[in-house]
Amino acid sequence: MSVILTKKQLGVFEAALKEQEDAASEPTVCLVGDSPNLTRTVEGVYGKGARPDLAAVLNIAREFGVIYEATIVANPGLPAYVADRFEHLGYTVDRGLAPDCDDRFVRKVAGAGVIADTLVIMGGDHCTIDVVRLVKNQRRPVRVVVIGVRESTAVCLKDCADKFINLPVILNAVAA
Repeated sequence: MSVILTKKQLGVFEAALKEQEDAASEPTVCLVGDSPNLTRTVEGVYGKGARPDLAAVLNIAREFGVIYEATIVANPGLPAYVADRFEHLGYTVDRGLAPDCDDRFVRKVAGAGVIADTLVIMGGDHCTIDVVRLVKNQRRPVRVVVIGVRESTAVCLKDCADKFINLPVILNAVAA
């Protein structure tokens, strides 16, 4: 059985193929954020009521390619309205049962590093330095971008990253 396409149908088909090829050639970006670390350090440096500008972080991540995944790792005590706000912005919220989310954050970073062409880590805790080194030593190159509060991001993490960006902050944010 053969299929005969009109010139118009053929043009639509060719345009769709080109769009798929263009999308496949854009670098993938995985963004993983450590919610407790970000919240604590932003308030510690900028004062009570300040919060990370997570919408601005998504825009920064888009500068490196197409966002494949954007995840915020949180402790189980994260209020539902805050998780809803994160999800409304476009993040997936990974909330576990353990009181500390560092292990889940590190696992999430390691998994994202296998997928991404650019791995964006939001947080400044030194617990991620070994996984960053592991990601950077894969057979294929992965760019690592760390977005954190300059004053409290671990120096070894800044040094290991390909790029460090100071976390955009909303000052005097009022709880919704």
